[in-house]
Amino acid sequence: MTKRTEQMRLARISLAPRHDAAAGVDAAALVDATWAAVRPGDPVEHVVARAVPDGFEVGVFLQSADIPAGRDTARALMSRVLANSPTMRQWRIVADADVPLDSLHHGG
Repeated sequence: MTKRTEQMRLARISLAPRHDAAAGVDAAALVDATWAAVRPGDPVEHVVARAVPDGFEVGVFLQSADIPAGRDTARALMSRVLANSPTMRQWRIVADADVPLDSLHHGG
């Protein structure tokens, strides 16, 4: 039997407001809401968010054995955030992607 090893993975989730979304959401509040939605057993290690012109980009760093599992975990997490956070209920997930961590390496 081959043992799969877990690696750090980064899933990026793009969020956009619906037409009637409430103002007042900021990146720090979004990160806090994300941590509040993490369940025991979720392999989440770190969460970052930044505002972009059309909404937010959220980065969820996870310990995951494979890319689909990491992306699925991050998407499920963000779905809980949108469902459970009163300030985020009028937002929606518009994209998700995996970012290879080796692409984040800076040469030096």
